[in-house]
Amino acid sequence: MSSEGATKNQFVGKVKWFNNKSGYGFITFIDSKSPEKDIFAHHSSLNVKEEIYKYLVQGEYVEFEVQKMTTGEHEYQAVN
Repeated sequence: MSSEGATKNQFVGKVKWFNNKSGYGFITFIDSKSPEKDIFAHHSSLNVKEEIYKYLVQGEYVEFEVQKMTTGEHEYQAVN
């Protein structure tokens, strides 16, 4: 996830919270055209420049795509 200018298939959001130990958290959509207010984010879906421990920081702005999930308790997940 990156905070550089979003494309039409991507959204911009602000990290609501992210638990580094558990590796997941939620992002709040900034764009009012978004399908939901908050979206689930998992460390396995984060893109980073170097292979390091993947995490998000509360309050940071990120760019992401939305993926509909077929399993789990969350209907949508932030990816990329």
